[in-house]
Amino acid sequence: MNHPTLEDVLWKAYHDNNMCFANLVQMNYGKITAETVVQQIAPLGETGDSQVVVMDYDTNTLYSMYPNPKTSNPGYNCPAIKLDLNPFFSASIWN
Repeated sequence: MNHPTLEDVLWKAYHDNNMCFANLVQMNYGKITAETVVQQIAPLGETGDSQVVVMDYDTNTLYSMYPNPKTSNPGYNCPAIKLDLNPFFSASIWN
């Protein structure tokens, strides 16, 4: 099965017995935000066992989710770390 090509969507698709990630993306297509991915799409699709990283290019915000080694929770079940990258992009090292 091929996953659909959607404008502005990039994914590495794999197949397993979980809800299809492509279906979750298509259900939300046109209204996907970084928060939608980390709060709904990744957990429902159970994708991102070892890592979930979402970049919001409009706000230069990065969301990252990693597994908890103490509880064995996969990344998609852990709270997202939210990083504002604006200070880094405006730093003098980039000028």
